[in-house]
Order: sequence, then C-alpha cells, then structure tokens
Amino acid sequence: MKITNAGALALCRTLLLIAVFSPAILLGQSKPASAGIEGRVNELIGRMTLDEKISLLAGVGFDTVEIKRLGIPALRMTDGPAGVRTGQSMSFPSPVALAATFDPQMVYGVGKAIAQEAKAKDKNVLLAPCVNIQRTPFGGRNFESFGEDPYLAARMAVGYIKGVQSENVIATVKHFAAYSLRRCRNIGRFAADIVSPAACRWPPNLLNRSGMDSSASSRWNCGMLRPEPCAMPSSIPRTNAGR
Repeated sequence: MKITNAGALALCRTLLLIAVFSPAILLGQSKPASAGIEGRVNELIGRMTLDEKISLLAGVGFDTVEIKRLGIPALRMTDGPAGVRTGQSMSFPSPVALAATFDPQMVYGVGKAIAQEAKAKDKNVLLAPCVNIQRTPFGGRNFESFGEDPYLAARMAVGYIKGVQSENVIATVKHFAAYSLRRCRNIGRFAADIVSPAACRWPPNLLNRSGMDSSASSRWNCGMLRPEPCAMPSSIPRTNAGR
C-alpha cells in the first residue's frame, strides 16, 4: 500500500500524540488539556529532523523509537486481549468467555491484572481490547472480542479499558471495523464498501456514550491490512463513533 507524504505525517502525529500523552498516563498525572497536547505535538514536529520523523515510521519489534533529544519516550507495546503476549505470562479467560458473565466490574479486574503484568514486563501500551463484532462463525479471532452484541461488547470493553488504565498502562481499542475473517489477511484485498452501514454500528460509538473519551480509549487501531479506497476509513468511523 502506497504511503503518501500526508499519510506519513499523519502517522507521525498519531504516534507523537500517544507519546506526549503517555508520560501523564504512566506517571499517574491528570490528563492534559487537548489544546495543550496538540500544541506540544506541533512544537515537537517543528523541532524534529527528517531522520527523526522517519524513525517514528518504523520501530524495533513492538516498540517505537525513543527520541531522547526531544524527550519523546518509546511506546513499548504488547498484545493483548487475553493476557500479555511477552515471554511466559498468565493466560486469562478469553474475552468472549468474559462477555458471557455480563459483568463489567469483573472485566475491570481482569484488565487491571493484565496491566500489572504488562508493567512487570516493562510494557506501557496494551494492544487490547478487541471490539470486533462476530458476524461469522469462521472468524479465527472471534475469541478475542466480546461476541455478537455491540452494546454488550461496549460495556465489557469499557470495564477492560478502565481496568488497564487504572494501572497507568495505555489501552488500544482494536480493530476499526469489518475485521471478522482471518483467511488471506496478509494477501487479500478488502473492499470495505461492500459492508452495509448497519454492520458498521460497532462498539466504538457506544464506548463514547459509556463515558470513555478519545484519550481514555487511546487510538482506534485499524485492522484492515490493505483497504480499498472507500468511505470507511474516514466517514464511517468518525461519524458513527462521534469523533
């Protein structure tokens, strides 16, 4: 997939937004004002060299590159929805099993425990929770999300996110939408405009209505490898998710 200059700059901005926000999260400070974050990001971009900007487009394993000169920390990421995927770690019940409890407070405790283990492994970003709606029984990652019902999935995800971030670890909601199949995920092309608008009334818009704002739920993580040009990456998520 071709990456334009505008796309590369947008990616840099996203990584910087998270990196600038992460010290407040990781140090347990109160959330900075959005205007302050945007101003800080713009200032940092203006001070970055071309090589530093390019370095943010790559990384090492699951980590971004630290830019010590400007105080930009590395984001040290790990999966995932059912436990930390770094070395030996605890295997927690799968999210679809957690959803069957209908107990967001219990899911809060699971998110908190996973975050504690992530910190013990020197990770500060958890690539979870997964909120894809199960629209087919053939989805190989169905167990990682919270089932078929958007409202239930949203309530479970809110509990999970609040539990994770109570330990000052950043949660990452994934995936954008229409990511229900694993077959040919690395080679197939995906025409998102074949998905009906009803299928895109997905949990992120309910997350916002449930008291999770854009900072608390971090950034939506796109799960489509090679999306065709269509309305989904811009109009549907931003409109339906209230962003």
